This record gives sequence, C-alpha cells and structure tokens, in this order.
Amino acid sequence: MEHFGSDFLVVSDADGTEYELEVLAELEYLGVSYIYAAFSPTSADSLDAVFLKKMEEDGESVLELVEDQQELAALEALLEDQIFDSDL
Repeated sequence: MEHFGSDFLVVSDADGTEYELEVLAELEYLGVSYIYAAFSPTSADSLDAVFLKKMEEDGESVLELVEDQQELAALEALLEDQIFDSDL
C-alpha cells in the first residue's frame, strides 16, 4: 500500500493491477480498522465507494474488500452516525 499524503493511496489486486483510492473515512468496528474509500477518478455511472478491512498477512498490511452484507450494514450505520455526529 502506497500513501499519497493522508487522503490518497494506491492498492494493487492479486493480478497486480493498481487502483488509486481516496480515503473518505476511517472507522473502528469490533476492534477492527476499516477504510471507506472511493476509486479515483470517480465515475457517475458506477458505484465507486467501498469498505476495506485493514488486516495483517505475513507481516504485511493488506486491505480486504468487505462483501459480507451484515458487516456492510453495520459499517454503513457506523459511518452514518459518524457523519451526523460531526455535523453538530
């Protein structure tokens, strides 16, 4: 994972394809760290924001796409709470 400042990072998939992501939020849920990020540049006709779980694998930082529907629902609720709390 390569960082550009504090808001952008580049990740690569198992095939070595690189993607630039803009970090929109960082969350903690059940002791696990998550990133809510958007692919950059964004495209209006596709869903470009994803939740990624921060993990360690063989001593290396890894981001895993969150696909579990219950986990996604909990993260979405947490993100919504965080957004509304910050507007006060």
